[in-house]
Amino acid sequence: MGKSRIHGARMLVSLGLLAVAASGGEGSDRLALHVSFDAGLTAQGALETIGEPRLVAGRSGQALKLRNGRDAVAFRLPPDFNPAQGTLSFWLSAGTNWDGAVGDALQVLIHTDAERSSHQFAVQTQWPRRRLIMPLYDRGELIGGFPAGVACSAPLYTADDAESVLKDGVWYHYLFTWRDGYQAVYLNGALAGFTRNPEIRLRRLGRRLYLGWKKDNGPLFFDPGCEDAARPLAERPWESLLDDVALLRGFVTEREAQLIYREGAPAFAAMPRVEGLLLEAEFYQTTSELVARLLTTSAADVSGRVAVCAENGDQAAEARFALPAGHGGSELVLSLAEAPAGAYTARAIADGGVESEAVAFEKVQPPWLGNTLGAEDIVLPPWTPLEVKEGGASAAAERATVAVSCWGRTYRFDGPLPMSILSQGRELLDAPVAWNFREADQVAPVQWTPPTVVTSSPTRVVLTSEGVMGAFRVAAHTRVEYDGMLWSEFAFRSEAAATNEGMYVEIPLRKEFCVFLQHPARRTCWFPDKNPWTGSFADGGFCLFVGNDDAGLQWFAESDQGWYGSDPKQALSVRRTPGGGVMRIHMVREPVAMPPAFTIAFGLMATPVRPRPPGWRGWGNPTPQRLGRPDIYTPLALDYSWWSIAPGWLLTDRDPSGPHRRFEPPMKWLPFTSTTFMGVRRFGETNLFACLPEWSRFAPEWRNEPVSIRWGKPGGWNEARVNPSSSYRDHYAWMADDLFRRYDVDGLYFDGFAGKQPSLNLRAGFGYVDRDGTLKPTLPILAGRELMRRVYALVRRHRGADGVILVHPATSQIMPVLSFADAIYDGEWMGWSDILASMKTGGMRTGLTDDRLRMLFSYRMFGQVPLVDTRFVQRNLPHDETRLREARKVMGLFLLHDIHGWGSVDGYNAVLTYPLDWWGMAEPSVEFLPYYAAHPPATAGAGSLTSAYVQRSTGRVLVVTLNDSPRTRGSDRLAREGQDGYELRLDLEQLGLREGQFRACDAESLGRLEIPVNGNALPLREMPPGAVKLVALEPMETAR
Repeated sequence: MGKSRIHGARMLVSLGLLAVAASGGEGSDRLALHVSFDAGLTAQGALETIGEPRLVAGRSGQALKLRNGRDAVAFRLPPDFNPAQGTLSFWLSAGTNWDGAVGDALQVLIHTDAERSSHQFAVQTQWPRRRLIMPLYDRGELIGGFPAGVACSAPLYTADDAESVLKDGVWYHYLFTWRDGYQAVYLNGALAGFTRNPEIRLRRLGRRLYLGWKKDNGPLFFDPGCEDAARPLAERPWESLLDDVALLRGFVTEREAQLIYREGAPAFAAMPRVEGLLLEAEFYQTTSELVARLLTTSAADVSGRVAVCAENGDQAAEARFALPAGHGGSELVLSLAEAPAGAYTARAIADGGVESEAVAFEKVQPPWLGNTLGAEDIVLPPWTPLEVKEGGASAAAERATVAVSCWGRTYRFDGPLPMSILSQGRELLDAPVAWNFREADQVAPVQWTPPTVVTSSPTRVVLTSEGVMGAFRVAAHTRVEYDGMLWSEFAFRSEAAATNEGMYVEIPLRKEFCVFLQHPARRTCWFPDKNPWTGSFADGGFCLFVGNDDAGLQWFAESDQGWYGSDPKQALSVRRTPGGGVMRIHMVREPVAMPPAFTIAFGLMATPVRPRPPGWRGWGNPTPQRLGRPDIYTPLALDYSWWSIAPGWLLTDRDPSGPHRRFEPPMKWLPFTSTTFMGVRRFGETNLFACLPEWSRFAPEWRNEPVSIRWGKPGGWNEARVNPSSSYRDHYAWMADDLFRRYDVDGLYFDGFAGKQPSLNLRAGFGYVDRDGTLKPTLPILAGRELMRRVYALVRRHRGADGVILVHPATSQIMPVLSFADAIYDGEWMGWSDILASMKTGGMRTGLTDDRLRMLFSYRMFGQVPLVDTRFVQRNLPHDETRLREARKVMGLFLLHDIHGWGSVDGYNAVLTYPLDWWGMAEPSVEFLPYYAAHPPATAGAGSLTSAYVQRSTGRVLVVTLNDSPRTRGSDRLAREGQDGYELRLDLEQLGLREGQFRACDAESLGRLEIPVNGNALPLREMPPGAVKLVALEPMETAR
């Protein structure tokens, strides 16, 4: 017998030969349907044609050409086809090039009929992720919420460009195979992704299989929050070519999928069929458990045992299995907790004496596992120790309260939830946060016992309280951490299962803070005005923020575990009230039977979460004049050379730059890394195991599920998504500590951050099984927070206040994790979302709207230093005479919103930083006075926006004015507003100036070009749409 080794993904091992049955090609019972198109549609049994499907030249012979949503061909499914297990194989090409620049084609390629069945499957593209997926439906609803997140999917690649979508003339083979609880997809014979979900159970399919999309019968999956933007793409007549479509009975293994790719489905069906067992084995290092999954295709029942032996032959563990005939499966867990580290083999042995190949694996105890680097329980700068004050009474009732204060914020409790939240001395709440429940058609808040301080330290305060909700007693446990994160867990207990008529958490906020509402699925950030907003909790909608430009409050949760009877699509709502606005979190909407014990958990975090460092407006922009002034400026160098070898880990022994510093001071050297994926790029590296041996040993608990596998593609992007599991956190902290000891790096640049990717990896501690058996994802916010906190602590330990953590969050504003980031680098998302299309047709301002600039880019309400990735600007600027004006306008928009770190946009990076540096923008006493304030610092006229900066230490003022008038649609003629200039009128009192006691000059002339002043007014000449003016005002006593 041979020996197979377990690697990071999964290993399927043939278990001896139980029986061999002959197959018969096209007539084989393994081949339920095969359409090659070579003999024409009628000859191959087409029942119906819709639209105008055409036969064109295919891979060899003919192929079917279809227009999305317009053309389809129906074939009959055999009445004896059992969908509990099956395989769909087909070749796909683009009839005309799919436009990956605007947004990938959104179309359904294949689907089953829904008219006479309750279950369906469909094969479709997934926008905007450039993937092919196979969602499953029950009467039009996704089965078990599947797919969740980036589901089991395969990329839409071309032969020449792995980052693009399909091009005309390129053929790719896709294969989807499934069994109860499992689905896998293969691309050109290679495993591209898989997922496990107990709810994957197909039982009743219709009588027809459609090639092409019949809209009335074909379901279409929209990513939550993307439907409005994606639906127009589904209406476009994308052209696709299908060839050699085959539906096979039964699940196929990885080796069989490779055979189908090489030989074709009919040839595979004609091969002798092996009846035997498959063994899938994975070893989890942290728990010392071997998970063995067995599957049989035998016509008879099979029983036996799985045995694990050490190298010397001693048996370490054993477990029995019994598999029913015909596609039966079983999962065994064998504990090796008492076994020492070393090499082991697992073998399946049937009772008839047939043995499998031995599966080799290794139990290891690396020195980094269980380390506490960066995990010290200390208050990290810039935060201050927590302060607790007990004994005050609430104004609403004579009840004892507890106040917990951290940097900039104070939470006051008269139960487990805040009755008051102060941020920067201002009250956020319009009323106490309340947990309401419905009983006998009456809604009332839960009455909690006064909070008890169980633990109090500089880093953490723990409170407990108790309440009653109908038949349930609720034990509440709330902790506040030193950066202001509040996390509450509510344990419900009753004598027996009981009916809950409804419950929700209500968070009332004052009117002045109801300016923005940020939810991952929303394209606008404005707080809803007249109509309440209702949103989804599913697939990434785990956070909800309401606030203004200065402060706000974020609600967050890791999952909806314990939310019974609440539709995830309707779980969140926000509306205006006379006093301001209300966030409402619906745990139960309709009466539902609740189990006798369950737990609900969620968190709150008031913002800003941290102070900005002095002189933060001088961060980024490593222009030549700044490199000589390290006392004032903090230029950042993002080292993308590490991108090629180290995403997801810090691979210090493979650094091509050697031990020497790549960027000399004062540049801050920030090597690229990520805590959301492991990968390699360029350098011809395609073998993850060669890069990082730990991956082969720890991947089962590190990988994110559903799994998307992108390995073996030289010269392209190769990656595997990861979870912030405890062992991954240990490994990352160990490698980060080693990095800072061996190299003179100043910090790290993270592409993404741990905790933003939903996961279903149950054995790694992520995801949960609902009471109906559905596997649902969790967003690992707390685990991701712990990883970022440890890395942040190591940067502070090794580099002190000079260290920098820079994160690219892609607009995922999860503050409990991003609290431990010094700066944010965002903007790239504008290049792949639907916003890109609007900017190409409507100009940059359609993407860079006021709400996005203020909420997503300025980060003023959060506290991190804002930096902008301007590649999306460069890609989308018009290629005509207006390009330079548009580029300059973008820079002006950043200045109008107090955003000062940006990459170069057609050279304006350096051009505009010179006058800013001359004026002294990095001076710590600078105060920003925005155009959107109730009383703006200056006005210039129709179509203009004006913000100002004031150096309170010197009295100097910088006024930024932009003509924001649009171009006239349909021509190159510009709107007339500002064409002949503006008159700039100043609010002298707000700016700290006295009439007749200051001078004005053009800042871009570095003070050489004076501007005449008439009282509080001065002229701005030649201000056509897109023009930007920087005017410096100086009191006479400080004028240079």
